[in-house]
Amino acid sequence: YNEGSNNGMASPLVTECDFLGNTATLSGGAMYNSGLENGTSSPEIINSVFSINKAAGGGAISNRASNGGESSPVLVNCIITGNIAGAGGGMYNEINNGTCSPSIINCVFVRNTAANYGGAMFNNGFMGTCNPDIVNSIFYNNVSNDQHSVFSNSAGAAPTIQNSLIDVDFITLDGGGGTIDAGNNLFETDPQFVSASSEDFRLMPVSAAIDAGENTANTEMEDLDGLSRIYNGTIDMGAYEWRPYCRQDTVYLDENGEGMAVVTDLIGELPSFLGCVIDTVVVIPTISCADTAVLYDLFVIREGVDTLLRCTDTIWVLDTVSPVIDMIGMELSVNEDCMAVMPDLSIYVSDNCALDTIIQSPEVGTPLGVPGSIVMVELTAVDSSGNETTINFEFE
Repeated sequence: YNEGSNNGMASPLVTECDFLGNTATLSGGAMYNSGLENGTSSPEIINSVFSINKAAGGGAISNRASNGGESSPVLVNCIITGNIAGAGGGMYNEINNGTCSPSIINCVFVRNTAANYGGAMFNNGFMGTCNPDIVNSIFYNNVSNDQHSVFSNSAGAAPTIQNSLIDVDFITLDGGGGTIDAGNNLFETDPQFVSASSEDFRLMPVSAAIDAGENTANTEMEDLDGLSRIYNGTIDMGAYEWRPYCRQDTVYLDENGEGMAVVTDLIGELPSFLGCVIDTVVVIPTISCADTAVLYDLFVIREGVDTLLRCTDTIWVLDTVSPVIDMIGMELSVNEDCMAVMPDLSIYVSDNCALDTIIQSPEVGTPLGVPGSIVMVELTAVDSSGNETTINFEFE
């Protein structure tokens, strides 16, 4: 509970904290910020998680300003998920002659529930200013019984949203009216989380949220994983910056038609989890001539039990080994007239995978002429991958 009252201030800096399973009877299941009587309560909350908290107003966070006070917290790279309230499942913003305009930057609101108003956020602008500013954020699968599943705005509240991804259309987002679409938002879009059901809100490589944010909005150097906040020139939406945790690789088959991937070549840039026993497990299927590509899985496991991260990517399989022609021990064929004829040379050809075409000249069974004749022979072998071997020789 942060109370700034009577010209006082209660605006702590909160970093890398998890608020899990807390309950309040009235306001702010995990955190209640109150700016009263010209006081200020505007915490800065960075790289933190609010999950499964409950309250009557603001399942995770409640911000209230009255009588000239202000409560405008700043949230950066935060996850607000699974919180429950009567109003404002994730966050409740209320004023009474004050200012309550939180800044929400690169945050994720997922599966928050309100029994009445605002599954993700409730905003009440009674006699003051309630204009939350939201950028680079993701809203997904939030629920409210009044059908205002994302925002519920009343009494002149006017949140602004830009460069954010929302799983519903703008009309549904704008519960009660007043929401300002500042542009570059992705409506009715699935964020393509790695696993929302397991609360892994990292982005899949196909996510539309990748490289879709506004760089200048976020000044933090690291994301929620502790990795660089901008990876590919443009910041992503959400709390995590996508990067190739897994890497694609190419395996070349050997002379036996087998291939083996080097595990270290498959592991990309992984987050660190300080104070934990971490195992990185890479599961690679057998690679053989039957494959042109295989999928492998990478798991980051904590204490041998909890899967913290999982990714899947491709190992491409190439066969660059050409057919082998070994003419040692070659024998000529003789026809019924005791004349030497061209034998079938395919028995002298082998491949690590599969042969496709064998062409010989002269063809099988062609008479080779009278004794002393010189015969020029060409033998070409092509395997199923298009690798080719050709030899030329002569015999008398």
